Amino acid sequence: MIRLQSVYKSFQGKPVLKGIDLHVREGETKIILGGSGSGKSTILKLILGLDKPDSGSIQVEGEEITSLSEEEMISVRTKMGVVFQEGALFDSLTVGENTGYRLREAKASREPEIQKTVRRLLGFVGLEDAIDKMPAELSGGMRRRAAIARALAGSPKIMLYDEATAGLDPITSRVICELMIKLRDLENVSSIFVTHHLEAAFLLASQYARRSPDGNVLFFKEADDLCLVNTKFLVMEDGKIVAEGTDEEIRQCENEYVKELIY
Repeated sequence: MIRLQSVYKSFQGKPVLKGIDLHVREGETKIILGGSGSGKSTILKLILGLDKPDSGSIQVEGEEITSLSEEEMISVRTKMGVVFQEGALFDSLTVGENTGYRLREAKASREPEIQKTVRRLLGFVGLEDAIDKMPAELSGGMRRRAAIARALAGSPKIMLYDEATAGLDPITSRVICELMIKLRDLENVSSIFVTHHLEAAFLLASQYARRSPDGNVLFFKEADDLCLVNTKFLVMEDGKIVAEGTDEEIRQCENEYVKELIY
């Protein structure tokens, strides 16, 4: 779904990414950890085409995007949903209008169909009752959930999360993580989660969702007889990937930077 090969990027002569290789398969989540300035968010900007690499290859669903124009990138971005730290909702639009914004811009559906989709997406994130509220009336966690609903409009198979749980209390952070787990395990969505939030990262990497016969979503924790293979960590330092693996592999990593970062 996403492939970066030997990607280099500098800003004003300062190297930010130094030969990054990153592959995200269908239904897989990659969690990117690293200190400030390590290049984490730059990777998301390159995938979105907001910046261009100095060299290397970036593919989205098999399409090389490094040489695409801004106009050509529009169709690529429709394949992706993005959730930023602050939600980045339109302040002048209601939650429902924010959620349906992409669908109305695309003009691919009639208004009754858009309304039905908006209600379904807000139901998925637990905000059915907030459809007519303004962003200023929402808590931080509700804004983040509304941003996820908006990002899901158009049914993208790729989700990019930039510090999506930052600044949230533990309970709200868990709600956001459970939404991400549901998308991964029940909708087969591929994702990249850039974060400083270790608790959220390890929760995402150690729990999975299943739908019960009565339609409810249940969450389970991996055990000795089950290890999640669809969620892995990348740890970045000074523009390079210094460690990669499952949550257990990262916890056992002997790299001093990794140990300092997670303990």
